[in-house]
Amino acid sequence: MKRKILNSKLRDVYKGTLLLFFWLFSLSFAVASQKVYKWGENGIRIELKEYLDIPEMKWPVTLLHYRIDLSGAQISDPGSLSLIGDTGRPIPFQLIDVQAEKGVIRYATLCFLSDLPSGSTKVFRLLPKVDEKQVSRLSLPDQVKVVSSSSSELLSNGLVRLQISKVLDENHPVLVRFGTEADWLGEFTLTHKNKLTGFEVEKKVEGEIFSEYCIHLCFEDTKIYDLTLRMISGMDYVEMDENMSGFDQSDRLSVILDWNQFQPEVRYCPTRAVQIDKSGKGYSNFQWEPMEGLKTVMPLDRHPLADFDQRNGEDGKLPFRLSSYHNWMTWWRLHTAAFWNEKTGQTVGIYIHDFEKWKDPSYPLWGSKEYLSVEYYYKKDHFYWKFPLVNGERSVSIALYPHQKDKDIVDETNKSLVYVDYLRRWYGWISLDKTKDWILDYESDHSVHQPFYKSVKQEMKANPEELIRKFRSNVQAMATANERYSGPTPVGAREYLDHLTPLFEISENQLSTSDYKKVRVYYLFMNYVFMDEALMPIRTMLSGHPNFLGDLKSIAGAVAFLFPDHPEARMFADHFEKSIALNLNYHIRPEVKFWGAKGGRSTENLSCYTWAFLRPILKTSFLLHHYYDGKNRILQPNISLYCDWLLNTLTAPLDQLNGRRAIPPQGAHSRKPDIPDLLNTLGQELKYYDPLLAEHIFWETHPDDGSFEARKSADTWAVASKDKRPYEKGTNPRLQSAKYTGYGYILRRNYGVSGEMYVNLQQIDDGPNYRWGRAGKGGNGIIYYYADGKRYSHNGTEDVGDGPFGDTERCTNFGVKKEGVYRGIGEYRSVGRNDLSEPLFDFGFAQFATVRGGKDIRPFYKSRSVLMADNDYIVVFDDVANSSVDGRFSWFVGVNDDFPEIYQLKPGSQGINADIRLTSSPYHKDAESPETKGMYFDGNGDFLTLVTHKKDLKVKYISDVCEIYHPSGKVDWVFRNDCPVVYHKDGICFEGTSGFIRRHSKRHYQAALFDGKILSVPGITVQFDAGNKKNGFSLETTGGRYFGKMQISSPALIRISLEKKLDSAYEFYLNGISSVLQKEGDKTFLLRLDVGTYDWQLTDKGVIPGQPVIEKCISGRDWCELSWKAVPGADFYQVWISEDSGNNWQPYKKQISETVCRIENQGTNKKIHVRIVAGTEGGTSLPSNDYPVYLSPENAHAPEGLKVELDGDIATLSWGEILGADRYTLYGRKRGSDKFEQIYKGNERSTQVKLADTTVYEFTVTATNGNGESKKSVIVDTDRNRFINWSPIPGEKFRRDPENQENGYIEYNPWVEDQMKLLTYPK
Repeated sequence: MKRKILNSKLRDVYKGTLLLFFWLFSLSFAVASQKVYKWGENGIRIELKEYLDIPEMKWPVTLLHYRIDLSGAQISDPGSLSLIGDTGRPIPFQLIDVQAEKGVIRYATLCFLSDLPSGSTKVFRLLPKVDEKQVSRLSLPDQVKVVSSSSSELLSNGLVRLQISKVLDENHPVLVRFGTEADWLGEFTLTHKNKLTGFEVEKKVEGEIFSEYCIHLCFEDTKIYDLTLRMISGMDYVEMDENMSGFDQSDRLSVILDWNQFQPEVRYCPTRAVQIDKSGKGYSNFQWEPMEGLKTVMPLDRHPLADFDQRNGEDGKLPFRLSSYHNWMTWWRLHTAAFWNEKTGQTVGIYIHDFEKWKDPSYPLWGSKEYLSVEYYYKKDHFYWKFPLVNGERSVSIALYPHQKDKDIVDETNKSLVYVDYLRRWYGWISLDKTKDWILDYESDHSVHQPFYKSVKQEMKANPEELIRKFRSNVQAMATANERYSGPTPVGAREYLDHLTPLFEISENQLSTSDYKKVRVYYLFMNYVFMDEALMPIRTMLSGHPNFLGDLKSIAGAVAFLFPDHPEARMFADHFEKSIALNLNYHIRPEVKFWGAKGGRSTENLSCYTWAFLRPILKTSFLLHHYYDGKNRILQPNISLYCDWLLNTLTAPLDQLNGRRAIPPQGAHSRKPDIPDLLNTLGQELKYYDPLLAEHIFWETHPDDGSFEARKSADTWAVASKDKRPYEKGTNPRLQSAKYTGYGYILRRNYGVSGEMYVNLQQIDDGPNYRWGRAGKGGNGIIYYYADGKRYSHNGTEDVGDGPFGDTERCTNFGVKKEGVYRGIGEYRSVGRNDLSEPLFDFGFAQFATVRGGKDIRPFYKSRSVLMADNDYIVVFDDVANSSVDGRFSWFVGVNDDFPEIYQLKPGSQGINADIRLTSSPYHKDAESPETKGMYFDGNGDFLTLVTHKKDLKVKYISDVCEIYHPSGKVDWVFRNDCPVVYHKDGICFEGTSGFIRRHSKRHYQAALFDGKILSVPGITVQFDAGNKKNGFSLETTGGRYFGKMQISSPALIRISLEKKLDSAYEFYLNGISSVLQKEGDKTFLLRLDVGTYDWQLTDKGVIPGQPVIEKCISGRDWCELSWKAVPGADFYQVWISEDSGNNWQPYKKQISETVCRIENQGTNKKIHVRIVAGTEGGTSLPSNDYPVYLSPENAHAPEGLKVELDGDIATLSWGEILGADRYTLYGRKRGSDKFEQIYKGNERSTQVKLADTTVYEFTVTATNGNGESKKSVIVDTDRNRFINWSPIPGEKFRRDPENQENGYIEYNPWVEDQMKLLTYPK
């Protein structure tokens, strides 16, 4: 095939597609802004200064780029310029990216080579050309040479060679040959699958410093591949950038780098080499992997020593690849790789050169995806690399060098990092061409930030020597480290916020000016490192799990606080804020209305890691909010969902916590049950955004709550922030039972009053999850039971965490005996992960929740359900496939806790004490004594178990019916089976699989049907039509009234039959409205219902209205005006007031016909609570939830959380709610104007604005209460160049990617996880 030129039409398609594709995805927000150097009277002066002055931090010779403005030079030929180096002699340079007008160069990029020794300063001057006869020009010893021919371009620099084909052979289409100066080693070739329709070689740059060529390829007329190759003088690597568009992953196209003239013996990537002798040194003391993997017998309890970690695939694929990011413990997706032959002394290596140019348009979450990764293959001495052709970009360098360089590096550092890691560090990660643009010093030489940590109560004392030593050590480590070996890590980053930032402030007055600037340089340098895409990217992907990313990115916020006068302080704050926004967008489970599931569950486990995420971001956001610019950065979309979930997971009160609630021990590191002070701080930060939620959080928290994972010393942040976190009593949230997407069910009864009971049935779903536990694949099926001030189920710190324990081994669960399930540990398998598609039935006196078996266990274990009877007991049903299935019911409590009463009804197993043996593993170590004690109940078939904290119940189980007798005389019937139970006795009738009936007295019954056909108590029978599924019904009979609730998931026909004909005074009410029902005879009514939730009443005494809901309250100096939703059927309303936080209530007005009421003369500077009661002649409703009212002469507070989201020319603005305000006003202006104009006024808290042009607009918002308008809020803008206004995929929210990233666990197989497909939730 001869050389093909892209025709003009195809070229236009190519350019348009490529530019649009990468513009949409690749808006660049660099870590540091690039300065433009302008020509002046003395030309252009460039100063290159090394501020760190640490001997190890010395940058090698590097190709540097500077953007320059030559408008004032009036030149048209770059040859008329000279670049004078630091020796005073002209040095080689090149101008690229030249922009000219009428032949005169206006802008260009100046390129030249330079090193930068530690502590040095180099000055370069671009001047009119000097006479080189008088001042000789420095020459390059290894300059790039190009030899052109009709068939190829041959590039060499004395170390490496490239031969770029200009004509392709159809039988062997070699694009590029790679080699050393002595030998050709490999060929970059097309595969036969590639249907090439366009091919062109373009010379982009040619010069002695570097030359650059681009190979344009087109496949099938629409798939575009650009390969750019760059050779630099003196470098033993070649830079290679790839741009790809129009491809589909299903194409399975790739280009191959075939090392057909190189035979490697050893394969290498960081984290895979093992030190043989911990006290030994040097290259020979490491166990390097052969190309086929290690063959020796090894322990299989850790990676990368498992068989699948070492073994090559059948096709020769090696068990690691080149990717931009993966989990911090990764051993198989890394930034570098090298392969060498000890005999020939040759190494070939590869590393990611520019992380900003490694772009996957799908914006991966957590870790890089395999489809963009470079893969390595070795089979039957055939060694090659595969570069997949998929949409996106890659930027790599391919290094060809003597293997002795690997040995020398390892011998010098005694680390298993070889020469390719040196190249990646100094030419990729912290390249001089990157770090030269980092602003490490600026005019200010003293602190100007607002003081925060300096407090008389602060235990931390000034220690300038420690401050300098720690920062210097951290910077120094960069010289020989990578991020997974002695370098900056998320865990290591925690000391910056917890220790170094407060120490800096507390010590800064004792630092000399020079030492202050020195430490500031160190901190700024590390901040840029932490912000850079090479460490944990957020611009090209959302890397890692939230708490690690929060640890790293919070440093940028802390630096903005410490150095508010830094030229890029706002950029630092934006970077920090964007990381919060992205984490809360992609790591908070959504509401799924179709399942009746609330959103808010975080990716990370409840007992530890979600707080580990909050710790850095909330503290840093607090710093910036109160001590930087007033912007409350934690207020991102989903923050309210998240905080609601955190609040609602709290258990019933515990006596051992002095009546405080606890956090259930779900997931790894569940060390402390106490509520951290972080939750109270969240409430403080929500006050002017979601004030009711803030009030509810205050009710359950206190600012003096302990710090999360408190160390021995006092929490410096907690001490310093005390005055900004005053105690507030809050408002009773009156928490109810709830179901949360991907989390499970929380069943509550008697919240906040005597006899409170809490049961948590856990089931997470597939999607991003972190450290929810190895047991049960994340604690699935586990029950947490709290009642009457005690904890009746429990697991230890790592029992459902990092410990390698089975699903029933140390927790309250059930499992069927089955081994061989992926990621399963132990003999028994729990219900596993699944979607929470089953309804939560909450009828108050009876509640019911079901979790279904996951796909790999469903054929054996179908479901687990919990029926909670008032605040008395639960009945647990474990539904297995058949009577031959072996099962185990386990129940564990704290070692000093009491067991509940456990009635194992079916199959009637006798409990045995669990034998807990203390163990340790690579990921856990048990405490010195057991944390729990437990019991096992083993048997076959379905298990039905009643568990109660009450000691005085009598339980009988006969013919699938459980009867419970209370000391008070109450009697319960519980019906639960997988096949319908038929029961007809003494007026009690039931047909179905799950239901409950309670007899209080002969005239007072409560009953609930959760799945079935017939429910009957004396006087009334309810019957569903055939095929009733997921429809629930409750009824209560007392004093001649019949009432209850209906929860209908699918359209239903219901027959309500009475024993006696009712007189004409009886009416049927549905949701408060009198309804005429179709009759069958005199005593049967037909009720046809669509999907929904209904209250029903059949009574001759008039309807009792439903519970009112307060919509808003306008407040003034000593008055307020309430508005509420009209309640169907209500004749009047009552307003009640409490002045003691809801303990006592007094009526304010009892006969109100409207849905608004003005309350006056209540005093000022005080807080009251109000609530509404609806009434008719039939009675009064339950009161509305308590509503807080603050009476004050002050105008409203400005709303916080003002946010702008850009989509084309539409800006959507939203903001927070203010208690007592009834109107919000949005103002806008063009940037540069000093006058705001009104954009919107009303009671909504969001609006859209059409942007007229590319002008940057600024917005602010106010709130108005009964006293007047607030001050203007913090200003936001529409500047598209700001990172904070960018979205990776506009409009995208949570993404349900099931690939599990917990790759430290040995049961994790990355090659299985690789193949997981994206999931979705129902709309």
